[in-house]
Amino acid sequence: MLTLIIGGAASGKSEYAEHLAAAAPGPRVYLATMRRHDAECEARIEKHRAARAGRGFVTCEREAGLSGLALPAGTRTVLLEDLGNLAANELYGG
Repeated sequence: MLTLIIGGAASGKSEYAEHLAAAAPGPRVYLATMRRHDAECEARIEKHRAARAGRGFVTCEREAGLSGLALPAGTRTVLLEDLGNLAANELYGG
């Protein structure tokens, strides 16, 4: 099953997606795509790490180039956070 969650900035999309993924069969991978531009980005990354701590996710941090990503064996659920970041990183990522 594929689920796309959309909404405005800071609307709770990540929290909702993490809730759905945590309820899905494991193993679960959290695929984080945020590029670290500054301290604000670092703070958001840490907030997301803390939110999923102890919830059964393996975290893969990948800003771009998903074609070369190897998921852990047996992965059944992948949460891609966030498609907009990934697209921007691919298109404009220098």
